[in-house]
Amino acid sequence: MVKKTYKLYLNGKFPRSESGRVMPIYNDNNEKIGNMSQASRKDLREAVRAARAAQPAWEKAAPYLKGQIIYRLAEMLEGRWAEFVQRMEEQGHPEAVQEVQGAIDALVHWAGWSDKYQALASSVNPVTGPFHNHTAPEPVGVVAVVTHKSLIDTLNLILSAFVGGNAVIAVGGPLLIEFAELCATSDVPAGTINLLTGDPTELVPELAKHQDIDALTISDTFSEMDLETEDVRKSAAKSLKRLPPPKEDPLAQIMAFQERKTVWHPAKS
Repeated sequence: MVKKTYKLYLNGKFPRSESGRVMPIYNDNNEKIGNMSQASRKDLREAVRAARAAQPAWEKAAPYLKGQIIYRLAEMLEGRWAEFVQRMEEQGHPEAVQEVQGAIDALVHWAGWSDKYQALASSVNPVTGPFHNHTAPEPVGVVAVVTHKSLIDTLNLILSAFVGGNAVIAVGGPLLIEFAELCATSDVPAGTINLLTGDPTELVPELAKHQDIDALTISDTFSEMDLETEDVRKSAAKSLKRLPPPKEDPLAQIMAFQERKTVWHPAKS
C-alpha cells in the first residue's frame, strides 16, 4: 500500500506547509499508515487571509444556493462511500460504515437548515411610534474550529458555521483533508472552508489571539487534552473573540456564530 501524504487545504488549493514539516499518522495498532502536513503559524495566517477575503461573497449568497452546495457535498460523499470507509478503517475507525453514513446524513441535515434558521431567529419587535423594528441574524465573519477524530463531529462544527454565511478555518487530523477533496471538486467557493492538519496545542493559542478571527470553538471530544486553557481564554478576550462550546441543539449551534442585527425603519403614513 502506498502511504498517503496529506497536504493542507487553503483557498481552494492543496499546498504543503510552508515549514516543510510533516507528522506521522498511526492506526490503533501503532502502525504508521501515512503522513500529514504539520501546519505552521504562517499557514494559519494565510488561511485567515483567504477566509476573510472569501466571506463577504459567501454571506451574500442566497440561502437556497448555500443549501444546494452543502447537499452536493452529501451526494459526492455518497458516491465515494466505499473509499471513505476504507480510509477511515485504515486510520483506526472500527465503526467506519456507520460514521460515513452518519456524515452523509449530517450534510443533508445542515443543507436543510440553510433557509430555515433565519425565520426561527428573526423577530418583529414592538415599538411605540411610527416605526418598524426588525431583528435578524447575520454571520460573525471568520470562525475557527478545532476538530477531533469523529467525521460526524467534524462536519457538525464546520457546517454549523458555514451554513450561516461564515468562512471557516478548521484544525484537526487527516479526516479534514479527506473532506477537503470533496470541497475542492464541488461548488464550495475557494477560501470559504480552509483545513489545516497539525498539532492543536501549537495552533490553538495562535487562533485565540489572532485579531481577524471572530469566533473559536473546540470539539468536546478533546476531553483528554485541555486546549481551552486560561491563556487561550485571555487571548480570546483580548481579541474580542467568541469562545462558544459545541451545542446539541442545531439552531443554538448555528446561532453561536451569528450576530443579531436590529433595524429601525419608518412606517408609511
